[in-house]
Amino acid sequence: MTPKQRLRAAEVIATQMAMNSLTIEALRNAGLSESREVQIDFLFVAPDEVKANALAAHLSANDCLSVLVRRNGSFFSRKYLVEGKTYPTLVNERVLAEWLPWIVVQGAVLDCEFDGWGTEV
Repeated sequence: MTPKQRLRAAEVIATQMAMNSLTIEALRNAGLSESREVQIDFLFVAPDEVKANALAAHLSANDCLSVLVRRNGSFFSRKYLVEGKTYPTLVNERVLAEWLPWIVVQGAVLDCEFDGWGTEV
């Protein structure tokens, strides 16, 4: 990773990690038990189609499921979204502390920005 990519990844990781407690609390309040495994949905914003497709291929080759690329916005938009899912997993502070840095870096090396995660309850 370039120094710029490393810095941006660190910023995104810090932001995401800071939100984990609140997100987990909201999921628990919505009915997600600590022992239930769910798929985590994730989203990246890519600057162009080439980088979006490269990230999608990389994530698909590295145990991410249902990865797809779509254009973000109008026909003339140059931004693309990369969406996917994890295998079923528990959602807790420990799991997220391991997974979030990994997933953010996967996009950062291709200049794609991690935009968040969620799951169905």
